[in-house]
Amino acid sequence: MKKILLKPHFVRKSTHYAPDDPRVPQFPASAQCPVPDLSDFPLPLPSKKADYTCCAKAGNILWLGAETGLTRYDPDAEYDFDRVLYFSADRDLKDNCVSALLPCETGIWVKTEQAVTLIELPVMSAEEVSDTLLRETLKYVARHSMVSHKYLAKAGEHDSILPYGSCDNDGGFTSGFCLGELFRYAVMREEKGKDAPETQDALKVARRALDACLLLMYIHGRGDGFVARTYSTADEPLPDDGLFFRRHGDKATCLDTTESRERGIVGLEIDCGAPFPERLKYLFEEDGYTLDDIYYKCDTSSDEITLHLLNLLFAHKILGEEDKELDDFIIQSAKNIVNHILDSGLTLRDYSGEPTTWARWDEPYFTKEIGWVDAALNSAEMLFYLKMVMEISGEKGKWQEEYDRLAGERGYADLPAKHYDRLYQQSMRDDMDPPEEIMYGDHWLATASLFGLCYLEKDEELLAKYRAGYKTWRTSIEREHDPALDFLYLVACPGEEIDEQRVIEWFTRANISRLAAGVSLKGRHDIPVKTLRQGYREISTLLPQDEKFISKYDRNPVEYKNYDSGGLMCIESCYVYTLSYWMGRYFGFIGG
Repeated sequence: MKKILLKPHFVRKSTHYAPDDPRVPQFPASAQCPVPDLSDFPLPLPSKKADYTCCAKAGNILWLGAETGLTRYDPDAEYDFDRVLYFSADRDLKDNCVSALLPCETGIWVKTEQAVTLIELPVMSAEEVSDTLLRETLKYVARHSMVSHKYLAKAGEHDSILPYGSCDNDGGFTSGFCLGELFRYAVMREEKGKDAPETQDALKVARRALDACLLLMYIHGRGDGFVARTYSTADEPLPDDGLFFRRHGDKATCLDTTESRERGIVGLEIDCGAPFPERLKYLFEEDGYTLDDIYYKCDTSSDEITLHLLNLLFAHKILGEEDKELDDFIIQSAKNIVNHILDSGLTLRDYSGEPTTWARWDEPYFTKEIGWVDAALNSAEMLFYLKMVMEISGEKGKWQEEYDRLAGERGYADLPAKHYDRLYQQSMRDDMDPPEEIMYGDHWLATASLFGLCYLEKDEELLAKYRAGYKTWRTSIEREHDPALDFLYLVACPGEEIDEQRVIEWFTRANISRLAAGVSLKGRHDIPVKTLRQGYREISTLLPQDEKFISKYDRNPVEYKNYDSGGLMCIESCYVYTLSYWMGRYFGFIGG
């Protein structure tokens, strides 16, 4: 595949003003705008033609206002996907009832019921968009160097960011963020040299994110290779969504939550006296905390384990040769995790000695109803873990023996290719269409595992099985058209194809903020909507990034509803963009 050239492209920037703000220009009578005649308009429009009540021209650009949002038409656009653009509340406008338009030198003033909005379209390169999103994430989203999302006290106001707010998948999402920064560092090191300021900045960000991931492997103090979901400090509110333990000396006490009360374990003490790595203490000590100020969440899932190990694989590959001490720590951490899983009968064992809810790779689990479907994913995960730890450690022994047993005798290498068939059968049993059964977060886990297996496996027979499994997963993954998922597929399965035009559209129509502002779908009339068996509704096409809801890699991108994904009260991580961009640069799919 030839390198994709991402040309500098306009991005959306909206600034809202109160109608009486002195910075708002006076709308002359002519700005009330005529009702447009759209009887011969050549393309579908987001609003009904009859709903457009005003229009304005700026050169060849036609702006159209309706009670259901704003439309921009450029007949001379270089890309087809730029010809008709839709602007809506809450991301672009305060509300969708557009009453007047006034073009200006930098864009257009838009009067709606609640405000006057200046919409501008500055041109930025893909790398500039990446840098802009990274700065937002580091300033507003990072919490103890973990990167998932943050909530706001006031809608749309970044500076009202709440200082707390853990996420169930902090470890997994931070691993995704870290991977992007590792790739950025590797690209900068290659192109600008190790000592260039840009390179050193990338290294600094990557190392801190990597340390935040490693911290979760030790914060519990159990010394047995367990990995915590997330951690918080004692002055942060305790979520009521699982099990949490507070450290104090060599013991950790189970805190009072609904689940701990239901299990009857409030106040339960467990050991946490294992040595804690001095190199990681700065992550909380720089804010004035000690280990006794920490509480962590357990019941970790396979999500975190899979993404942690993919992250450690590339941390070893990119950083290992230049920092032997760090590399030894990475290798030992990976060994601890995989040894724990093997010693626990292919499960992750929680405080009780029982498997966590969603971290099971054992055959008894595969015979259960939900495990029968999960087996196509979890088998690939387990094989990847073993292959990964052998790769970075240079050791084989029991890991190779277990890999051979599972891949061959126990049939784990054949299970990934059963994904779609089992998903389909499960859907029919539940009287659902397959899209209603899809867990979109699993796409990342399947990609990470099957990519890792194809990337590392040298045996042609096994490699063919893993590629076959990967391809059956692509039946659902392709619904997303996310470049990170596409690029890893191309690395793992040479000769396969992706839709390059969709990749270009994905990057060029990205948002320059991850404020999870809503987008209006219910007012749109250019998107066919279909209803599935259980009433689940989907649109017929994947919208550009700046016209669909903002989320992590865990939501159906064609779900139909007036989706706000946290509304104006949440800022998501930049990793969805930065990981895709720098991965593309690292593997040579995107030109510099």
